[in-house]
Amino acid sequence: MLFGKNSFFGGRSPRQFNYKPVYWDPEKEEAQAKARMRAKSPEGEKLSLLLDYKRDLRRSKRKTYNLRIFIIVILLLLFFIFLT
Repeated sequence: MLFGKNSFFGGRSPRQFNYKPVYWDPEKEEAQAKARMRAKSPEGEKLSLLLDYKRDLRRSKRKTYNLRIFIIVILLLLFFIFLT
């Protein structure tokens, strides 16, 4: 009787906490909502093309902006290396 699960020294084991967090991706959720909207409406294809065009335009602007900053940093480094 003393050596069972509820023995004097053993006691009960602690309860387990089985929480599994759910990762929420707002971009993926937005993309799925847009896909559902395109599938429902007949004008969805035009909307899809417009949204894709805007997304590609933003990406290209971001790339050129990053390239511009990179070139400026390189030129400043060269300036300080060779002219000082």
